[in-house]
Amino acid sequence: MNTLLTPFRVSPAVPSWGWLSPGDLGGSAVLLEIEVDAPDTAGERIIAHGAEVVVPIENRPFGKRSGRVRDPFGHLWIITGELC
Repeated sequence: MNTLLTPFRVSPAVPSWGWLSPGDLGGSAVLLEIEVDAPDTAGERIIAHGAEVVVPIENRPFGKRSGRVRDPFGHLWIITGELC
């Protein structure tokens, strides 16, 4: 995979600025997807930092290895990559 490093950050809620969390909205309004070289390693790292597994990272019938996590702020993420 040709990787272009682009910083991406998700902020905690700051209601006084109008920034609401997914919990404030009753759930995540978006589903974020990242494609990585090693989805299992990325998933383990994200979980070690407080994410919750929603769908385990596994080989999928559509030819990718992917799963879903909820980060500590409540945002939903698909972590995907090539099959192992």
